[in-house]
Amino acid sequence: MRLVHDKTQQEVEIGDIVASSTDLAIVRGFAKPRTTASTGRIHVDSGEFFPHVYGCTWIEREDR
Repeated sequence: MRLVHDKTQQEVEIGDIVASSTDLAIVRGFAKPRTTASTGRIHVDSGEFFPHVYGCTWIEREDR
């Protein structure tokens, strides 16, 4: 399972800069989805968010 940017399909890594509609943030960590209905989380400087807030998606999920 990998977290990628929706537009570029490049893998998101700790230390990368990601953009939401209102700000830029540095990725500090991730929480992978634990169930089929979960989207997981992305941890940035200002908190913990759903990946879509920063234009990211988990791919290659084995649970779906």
